[in-house]
Amino acid sequence: MFDQKFEVGRPSCPSSHHTCHALKPQYQLSWEKNLTGCFEDRAHADANYEKLPKEILREIFDYMKPSVLKSVILVCKYWKSVADEPALWKDFDLPYKCRKSEVKFMEFFQKSISSKLQNLWLENFSFQLNDDHFKNLLSLDLNCLIIGNIDLFNISDEYLAQVVNNSKECRIIEYDAELKATNENNINVLGLNKLKAIFRKMES
Repeated sequence: MFDQKFEVGRPSCPSSHHTCHALKPQYQLSWEKNLTGCFEDRAHADANYEKLPKEILREIFDYMKPSVLKSVILVCKYWKSVADEPALWKDFDLPYKCRKSEVKFMEFFQKSISSKLQNLWLENFSFQLNDDHFKNLLSLDLNCLIIGNIDLFNISDEYLAQVVNNSKECRIIEYDAELKATNENNINVLGLNKLKAIFRKMES
């Protein structure tokens, strides 16, 4: 036989979907009869992830990809203070869509997330880079800049030298044979004048 007489005198639970509303046996253990309130509410009362130490959150966030961290920083200010740490964004790269679309490239650098870039590989763009694009790179604090098989001859010496010198490390890769054929008068990836501009900037 089932009854709910033991519920008399117990504080009511506002959540009708909780299991505490299910029919209970008439005969219960003494400790069960003395329970007050809703057991499910008590079980979740301490589930506050904002109280986790930053060290624990940092260990958890370290397993997350940058694409996931972009959502994490929106959860709350406490999580953002941890997820914003540069060490967690070491694998963040310029999104693929920004390499294929000039519009997406410019939109990306209008967002604060662009400041998370630490390593930038200049290669495989579907559009011609120019000074307007490079202006967006001037504010970056890059650990490493890699200039690959890409035509940068429309970039002014001044902007190119500034971006290179703002980076802690820069690697330059020569053009491949196919790209050399389209730039027969330029042997080096950056061109002699551009290399000189970079070296002059380093000496100043």
